[in-house]
Amino acid sequence: MALPTITGQIDPNLGYIVPLNSGTTWTSLSSSTWSTFGSWTPRPRDPLVWVSSTIDLGSQDTVNVIISTSYTGGSIFYDIYSSTTGLFQGEETVQTCTDGDTGLTATTGRYIVIVTRIFRGSSVPTLQSQTITTRRQSFDIALADVNTAGLSGSLASRTLNLGRQVSKILTVQLTARDPGLVLDEYFLFDYIDEGYAGIATDSYLPDGYVEPGYFGLPIFKLAWPYLVSKSSTSTSICMRDSDGDYVNGTIDALVRVLPEQYMQNGQLLTR
Repeated sequence: MALPTITGQIDPNLGYIVPLNSGTTWTSLSSSTWSTFGSWTPRPRDPLVWVSSTIDLGSQDTVNVIISTSYTGGSIFYDIYSSTTGLFQGEETVQTCTDGDTGLTATTGRYIVIVTRIFRGSSVPTLQSQTITTRRQSFDIALADVNTAGLSGSLASRTLNLGRQVSKILTVQLTARDPGLVLDEYFLFDYIDEGYAGIATDSYLPDGYVEPGYFGLPIFKLAWPYLVSKSSTSTSICMRDSDGDYVNGTIDALVRVLPEQYMQNGQLLTR
């Protein structure tokens, strides 16, 4: 997808960007009088489209894009173009940000271009000022004593609950607790001879069978947590025991993330 065509120009008198005129000819103005001209653009383009200069991060990276804009008009949208080559000829990815959006993802690439689209509302759209900043201020979310049985999903893939929205999961570190022991799903039962303090060995019942006079011996196995998948804003984990079977257990998790990205009142922000 090529970058869109700019439909604005810098007004040297006003010092900010105004729309280009749209399809006005002398014929279309023939019935007008000089008193009707309140602007040099009687038919301003809608929307006003402005394309930023290319931002070069220096290398492939994942960042939050912060946009502060002063404008007039109606609704405003940002299209964040990101590319590994800077060509913007179809290899790029595009994320559209709309007022009220939450949970937006961080931007990955080396080259970034911001396309601003301002639609006409009660007044002609203008772009009076704009500051674009890229930021990579990560922080850690520490999760302690997480019982995987309480997580959504299946034994083979549990979704880790971070407790908040993020724009990018960078790294995930998992540690088994107690120390990675899990109770196996079966017991061994042996007969206890009444009146004898020891355990009789001449009697045996199949695994899982219980009746008065018999006792159960729990079997514990080592288990380890594994990272199943990691997307921009979600990660799935599992635990497997020494036999390779999926099990539940208790873990600690340390997740490094970028803050949530959201858009409010025409500004693209983080929190």
